[in-house]
Amino acid sequence: MTKLRQKVINDLTLAGYTNSTVKDYVGKVCRLAKYYNCSPDTLSTDQIRHFVLHLINVKKLSPSYIRQTVRGIELFYTLTLKRDWQDLGILRPRGKKKLPVVLSKQEVNAIFKATKNLKHRTIFTVIYSGGFRIREVVHLKVSDIESDRMLIKINHGKGGFQRYTILGNKTLTLLRKYWKVYTPHDWLFPSGQNPAHHLSMRMVQKELKKAAIRAKIKKRVVAHTLRHSFATHLLEAGVNLRIIQELLGHKDVSSTAIYTHVSKKTIEKVRCPIDEK
Repeated sequence: MTKLRQKVINDLTLAGYTNSTVKDYVGKVCRLAKYYNCSPDTLSTDQIRHFVLHLINVKKLSPSYIRQTVRGIELFYTLTLKRDWQDLGILRPRGKKKLPVVLSKQEVNAIFKATKNLKHRTIFTVIYSGGFRIREVVHLKVSDIESDRMLIKINHGKGGFQRYTILGNKTLTLLRKYWKVYTPHDWLFPSGQNPAHHLSMRMVQKELKKAAIRAKIKKRVVAHTLRHSFATHLLEAGVNLRIIQELLGHKDVSSTAIYTHVSKKTIEKVRCPIDEK
């Protein structure tokens, strides 16, 4: 590993970025260096701009990938090289935001019923009932379940932030049943092959996809679909958007506001202004 690469890793780590984010951003800078086959700190403004245009026009990569790439290079220039990013005149492209896929409560329950494996059913239930990201749920530890307060502590939130989410009575009952069978000691959902490690995110996605197929769900279902469904169902139940923001761990309420566009029940409750006296 070069000294420059190690410095980039150190700078990002000290700035509070998670290991996965550091790895992603470093990878984006490495791709830039590989494209020109030289150290990235020697590149000119025009070369960087040309590289970004190459990703957009030739590689035709998604706006989200371009944004991540530009952000990674931007941090490399501002944190590590101490240069002014504004001089490059490169903006992160805005992508078209798609409405999230949301399951009905009946579809969520169908997935649970179609999951015979207790461990898998428990982890799907925890994701939905607490609005977890997949990374957050696999990093849960037994000590994070605070049953006396009916809360679950999340230590591996996005950006390294901690927060609490709700623990439902049915979820607690299922967790106790799961604990009696599997008796986890550290990780709440340890790997079956190596209990010293947590269950992999890939395994969770794989088993959830199988469960959705068994439940005959026609929608594309991933772990984040359960998180989207959690937020939408809370909104439809009349929970304040600000509270949902806290439970989801969104920095900006605008990220949470997207659920107002997918909640049919919320829209149905709105009275048309022409009918107001």
